[in-house]
Amino acid sequence: MNNFKWLTEHLVPLKKMLLLFGLGYLLIACPIIYYAKEWFEFCASFTLPETNIQLIATDITSAFMIPLKWALLTGFLIALPVLFFQIWRFIAPGLYAHEKKWVKPVLILGLLLFYCGAGFAVSIVCPMAIQFFTSVAPSNLTMMTDIHHYYDFVINLMLAFGVSFEIPIVVFMLIHLGIISSETLSKKRPYIITGAFIIGMLLTPPDVISQIMLAVPLWLLFESGLWAAKLNTK
Repeated sequence: MNNFKWLTEHLVPLKKMLLLFGLGYLLIACPIIYYAKEWFEFCASFTLPETNIQLIATDITSAFMIPLKWALLTGFLIALPVLFFQIWRFIAPGLYAHEKKWVKPVLILGLLLFYCGAGFAVSIVCPMAIQFFTSVAPSNLTMMTDIHHYYDFVINLMLAFGVSFEIPIVVFMLIHLGIISSETLSKKRPYIITGAFIIGMLLTPPDVISQIMLAVPLWLLFESGLWAAKLNTK
């Protein structure tokens, strides 16, 4: 009976949290969905600058579904602060005062780093990768990419960079919680750099530009997390 009461006490706030996030998501996503076609054209202009690539739709529903998916994803990304705020309200009552001091900044910083990684992928990495592919193509070749493959290419890069930019927080928390020391990580730097390039190879499309553009920031982000942990220790 006590276990059922404990479960009920936690499920009700969780249900309320998800409901508030759903309402916030609908309020944000509905206007974007209404202008899904225009929004997709605007975003594509950032990743396809001055290229001879033509987007085509080989499926009847792709011309409608891909802009809709892009609008839904954009709405979710914009609504992420609402989700993080609801998560904070859900877990805050169960935290001690000293735990609140670092959990809240970690949530905020993690959200900002994800936005930075996704924005870096869309505004810099995607245009450079696409420009590289078009530059090495034969001059008599007209590149025509299916809109579905283009969507997958951009979204995969966004997610890869967004998640990878969380490395400073992971490094900081590992050291802060005593799971590993900063000295050990410093000694393992050559292996970590090699691992960054392996991750870049696995998470990005099979081109050198995207892999380097992910591996180098991963290394720099690791160094920033290590530096912050050392500074916090002192």
